[in-house]
Amino acid sequence: MPSSSPSKVAVLVLGMHRSGTSMLGGVLECLGCQGPKSVMLGNAKNPKGYFESNAIKPLNDDIFTALGSKWSDWMPLNPGWQSSPRFNEFRDRIARVMEDEYGAASLIYLKDPRICRLLPLWREVLEEIGYRVVCIHTHRNPLDVARSLEPHVGIEVDTGMGMLLWLRHVLDAERASRGLARIFTSYGRLLEDWAQMSERAEETFGFGWPLSMAAREQAVRSFMDGSLRHHDTGISALLKNGAVSPLIRDALAVFESWADAGEDAAGREVLDAIRAELELSSGLFVQPLAALGREQGQRKALSAETETLTATLAAERQAAEKARLASEAEIGTLNARLGEERSRVDALLRERDALSALDHERQGQLRQGEEMLNQARAETEAGKAERDALSDRLAESERTIAALRAEIDAATDRLIERDKAIAALRNDAAFQRDALEKESRAITDKLIERDKKAIADRKAHEAKIARLEDEIRTLRGKAVQEKAVLDKKLASLTADNKKRIDTLTADNKKRLDTLTADNKKRLDTLSSANRKALEAVHRSYRASTSWKISAPIRAIGRLLKRGK
Repeated sequence: MPSSSPSKVAVLVLGMHRSGTSMLGGVLECLGCQGPKSVMLGNAKNPKGYFESNAIKPLNDDIFTALGSKWSDWMPLNPGWQSSPRFNEFRDRIARVMEDEYGAASLIYLKDPRICRLLPLWREVLEEIGYRVVCIHTHRNPLDVARSLEPHVGIEVDTGMGMLLWLRHVLDAERASRGLARIFTSYGRLLEDWAQMSERAEETFGFGWPLSMAAREQAVRSFMDGSLRHHDTGISALLKNGAVSPLIRDALAVFESWADAGEDAAGREVLDAIRAELELSSGLFVQPLAALGREQGQRKALSAETETLTATLAAERQAAEKARLASEAEIGTLNARLGEERSRVDALLRERDALSALDHERQGQLRQGEEMLNQARAETEAGKAERDALSDRLAESERTIAALRAEIDAATDRLIERDKAIAALRNDAAFQRDALEKESRAITDKLIERDKKAIADRKAHEAKIARLEDEIRTLRGKAVQEKAVLDKKLASLTADNKKRIDTLTADNKKRLDTLTADNKKRLDTLSSANRKALEAVHRSYRASTSWKISAPIRAIGRLLKRGK
């Protein structure tokens, strides 16, 4: 239950994705804050680690789903959404996951960039379960953030859209954290002087870090690595870049000023004005951007279909190539066997020639023996026996040669049949290859036409958006010009009115002096006339009967006055 003086402190790390929030989380751990139990491990994209909870990330994704949104949506959320009964279940889930991840730890850090947009709900629940919430905002050059998003999330992120996401995250986090103890820093400042952030946090939050300065320095020195900085572009260059939206540049200028000297009311007014203009722009461009998003989705679907067809075509080509190689291997095997058979036939022919030569030689010897037959019967019988043996041997050789010729003829027939099969396989492979190439060309032409249409439509929408922006700039310019003209007219009218007032004042003074003199003359004239009239009345009264009758009474009155 919440108490008047919470005994636990939660340090929220607030910043857009790829803005150095992981580095800030690591520094807080080096200062002595406790991180989550199921921490997200590092990888090739972030080798030092993410310092996020594996349980909190999917919880926040579920909250976005309930809102009909996602972390990469720059449109505003419905005001007061956290008060809807729909999110009571998420309040319970947040309380449970905080208990599971942090237990009874009294000083923790909590880092997930999604909290920038979901801070109203998280702030209420953390305070309800007994945490005092303090915040450290960090930012980075939005152009670097946009460039770093694509390799991080594995999706195509337009640079302008990436900077728009940056603006939405930092504005929502700043607005929702008002009233909390908070400080501002940046990725570059944290790399250059983390100790300054540490000291400012102690001063603002009203408590000290548990680790000694020596222990902190040793831990941070072994953790921080400036070589991990990618897409590092000077912020001052972006602030002077006229191609970047004034909303982005003005917001970045405020956060840079706050990171240097602390926040002020003027900066909050600037951010409120930027937020109001962003909300207005959201209403104006939501439909075109939604249409553009649908077109991009269709283009991605076409690209996916193209990749699938290309993969299928490649697989079929690979299968055809394997079949061709197998056919060529079989042809090579058959050619090798044919060569062996031919070598064997050649050897048999050579043996036949040798036997023929031997037979010829024996025939000569036989003829010599017949000539000597009459001379020696014994030698004739021996020659006859030898001739019979030679004849038997020659007959055996002829039978062997006939068998070899039959085998050669059979092998030749087999080779002819195999050559025909190979030719048929080659023709079939060539036909399939031609068909696949025709289908591939047709698919490629179709995709080119779709891409052309998508590009043309996108250019049309971009041109429409550019025209709207030009109209807004024109209206702004006209407003500035009209304001200047009105200011000039107001100054002129003010000067004319002052002259008129001065003239009227002088005229009125003259008239007053003239009236005063006239009235004095009239008064003098009236006084003289009144005295004369009074004297005439007095004379007339003394001469009247009433005056004469009342003479004794006046005399008695005078005597009485003297007696007194």
